[in-house]
Amino acid sequence: MGLLTRDGHLLDLTLERYLAEDLAREARGDLELHLGACVACQERLEYLRSATMPLPDLSKLE
Repeated sequence: MGLLTRDGHLLDLTLERYLAEDLAREARGDLELHLGACVACQERLEYLRSATMPLPDLSKLE
């Protein structure tokens, strides 16, 4: 399975697996190298990270 789309950006599934720490060491290294040079993928990763953050337990506010 490839890490990149045809236009050279990381696949969302790859970024999601990265966030879940579900990538092999070599794939993780390749991804991190790409992230170091690609602002678009950095932004996408931050978006996915914020979208997958757990919500606070609002029941404790009462």
